[in-house]
Amino acid sequence: MQYIINSSIVFDRGDGTLKHPESNDVVQLPLPAQRLLLIILESGGEILSRDFLFREVWDKFGLTGSNSNLNQYLSLLRRNMMVFGCENFVITLPKVGIRLDEHISIVKEPKEKLSDHPFVPEPAEPQDKKNQTHSFLN
Repeated sequence: MQYIINSSIVFDRGDGTLKHPESNDVVQLPLPAQRLLLIILESGGEILSRDFLFREVWDKFGLTGSNSNLNQYLSLLRRNMMVFGCENFVITLPKVGIRLDEHISIVKEPKEKLSDHPFVPEPAEPQDKKNQTHSFLN
């Protein structure tokens, strides 16, 4: 599953990357940041309490979350979103939690449908098929 954020950023849930197709930049997110981003994207703009985020991002995986952990990963997500042109991605509600900014558009799509979007370049055809190599690691 992939999430298209503001028609310009792609979060690939399968490989945990944020992609900016216009610049071909890709950022590999750490697992807690991936889980946090997924929760934010699926929230529909609802308020997410810190306790809820601790449970869903850390506790369910046998880890212990803290305010410091949460702030660190929120900062990482905000910074990467800003670099890709999406400012004010998450709104902090002091002493309450966070929520997705209401002006941010999210489109959920199966991975194979992503190529239908005009901002996603089609894969280039290899120039010389004789010298083409294949990687079976993906």
